Amino acid sequence: MSIFPKSYIFVIIIPLNMIIILFHQLNKVYPVNFCTQDDLTRESSIRYYQRAIDTAQFLDCPCVQISTGFGYFDQPREEGWKYCRESLWTLAQYCEKKDVRLLLE
Repeated sequence: MSIFPKSYIFVIIIPLNMIIILFHQLNKVYPVNFCTQDDLTRESSIRYYQRAIDTAQFLDCPCVQISTGFGYFDQPREEGWKYCRESLWTLAQYCEKKDVRLLLE
């Protein structure tokens, strides 16, 4: 799951009296888009953030920050919003099981 074992991460942060409050998968380019008509891209985006949620839970981190992407310019706005709502609902249900909060960027 991680390049460092959990115990190693906590050995670093506990002596500094720190806690992890937010997990954000940092990338040069966001590989996600909840608003697209493309099912494969939406499903891949959901899986991407489910892995982030799993990592946050593993680190005892209460929040994951996400970015939803945007609808295509040749797609009706309502359609993109519908796909976004459905994707966010799926992630919200996953978060509830993992006791992690979603934060929108």
